[in-house]
Order: sequence, then C-alpha cells, then structure tokens
Amino acid sequence: MGAAVPRRDIPRLLELWRAGLMPVEPMHTGTLPLTGVDTALEELAAGRAIRQVIDPSGRPAG
Repeated sequence: MGAAVPRRDIPRLLELWRAGLMPVEPMHTGTLPLTGVDTALEELAAGRAIRQVIDPSGRPAG
C-alpha cells in the first residue's frame, strides 16, 4: 500500500486480474461524480465502501 512501483506492479496486477486470480469487481462499491467526493470519503471512513471511483465527467454510474 504505498510501496508500489507502477511500471512493475500494474502489468502484474492486470495479468492476475485477466487470469481470474484477482477479482476486483467485488471491491468496487460505487461510482460518484466529482461533486460527490465528500460523500465518498464519508462512506469510506464509515466502513460502508471499499473502493469507489470518482468520475470527473459527472456521468451517473451504470
């Protein structure tokens, strides 16, 4: 968590995901517009979210 080397680690993580050995979909708990960043942080702090995506375009999730 913070000691990642993106050039090394991202290709390996993608390889694991593509092989079905690292299911990330269950960790995605929401997509919010940029204006929802405060809500996203509150949800994370309260333990109601694992990983959220902030979409700066403001498009609704779907």
